[in-house]
Amino acid sequence: RPEILFFFVRPVFCYIL
Repeated sequence: RPEILFFFVRPVFCYIL
């Protein structure tokens, strides 16, 4: 379950946007 990965990717994706 990539729960931690998703939690870490969400802010990164928002930062890229």
